[in-house]
Amino acid sequence: MRSDLDHLPANKQRELARVLQLIFEEFEDALALATQDWKRKGRILKVVLYGSYGAP
Repeated sequence: MRSDLDHLPANKQRELARVLQLIFEEFEDALALATQDWKRKGRILKVVLYGSYGAP
């Protein structure tokens, strides 16, 4: 499985970087509001792309 985005055009790489930024910001906000300990320990371990963005 690839772990880089070099196969994508530069504009798609920027778009995906922005999407990841938003995902992580929203996840951080959700963790800040969590009241249960197991929810506060949540982590994003991996983001998997599939389809036309996944692999050539």
